Amino acid sequence: MRGLGTAPMPTNLLLTREGPIATVTLNRPDRRNSLSDEMLTELGAAFAELRDDASTRVVIVTGAPPVFSAGADAGHARAATVEERRRLFLTRKSQFRRLFERANATLEGLEQATIAAVNGHAVGGGWGLALACDFRIAAAEAQFWIPEVDLGVPLGVGTTTRFVRMAGPARAKEIIMECRRYTAAEAHAMGLVHRVVSGDQLAAAVREYAGTLAAKPFAPLAQVKARINAKVRQRSLGQRDVTLCLLPRYLPPAGGLERSHDPERDVRRLIIPRFGMRHVVGERADRRRTRRGRERLAEHERGGVAARDQPGRGGFDVSLDS
Repeated sequence: MRGLGTAPMPTNLLLTREGPIATVTLNRPDRRNSLSDEMLTELGAAFAELRDDASTRVVIVTGAPPVFSAGADAGHARAATVEERRRLFLTRKSQFRRLFERANATLEGLEQATIAAVNGHAVGGGWGLALACDFRIAAAEAQFWIPEVDLGVPLGVGTTTRFVRMAGPARAKEIIMECRRYTAAEAHAMGLVHRVVSGDQLAAAVREYAGTLAAKPFAPLAQVKARINAKVRQRSLGQRDVTLCLLPRYLPPAGGLERSHDPERDVRRLIIPRFGMRHVVGERADRRRTRRGRERLAEHERGGVAARDQPGRGGFDVSLDS
């Protein structure tokens, strides 16, 4: 992986390039590619590097065999009982949620087409990472499941939102609340996997599909991806909406914190001062974090996102009225 200024070289992942195709490999096979804070930090840096790499047209995300990713790194897989697994998971000291959402948001926002090559089990955050890619091609032997509820924690808002977008609310409840395992064929039937191939053919199938995408004109491909993502965000339940739904739980009617009949005003008046902006993650807050995001938000507030057909990467028109 190329250096990012003075940033240390990554030790938990591999970033390789072959022409216009880049491959990010989760590389902790001894820990079943579990997502530690260090790995998530490196993932975020790798995706940010690829975002600014004009020579890369397609990004593949995969795991070092034998699995894709076992999810959050908490050591709970070694426990002998359900109670012990839950205790280990709940007592771990980690910034997983913040780092995971940051890495996934960067991955999902890449202008390049992204492919998850699911070469083995994708558990919890591992499945969530795959959902942040545009396309998912899975080995027939792979299995998928979300164990968070059984471990005593709710699934993160970002991954929950992606399940609702892709599978619908009824199926999302089944996947998240039952915590059952799904085969690759079952995930394909639910529309959560695009193709299923045998494990020995996965690498070739992914490489062939990546080559097909890389051969297409980059600008229109990136522009339609941005428009589709914008349309989906417009129609689906976003993170800000979830915050509004949870407002009564955050602020019960006690201690003089009286709510009004305007939930959005209550968020600004009560949630933000108490918890800070990072607890209200919605799209507007996310977009204010980068200079380009602030510029686009200002354009939108002046009357719509303007098309910027400048040479080079970025600046595509993602207006919702076309």
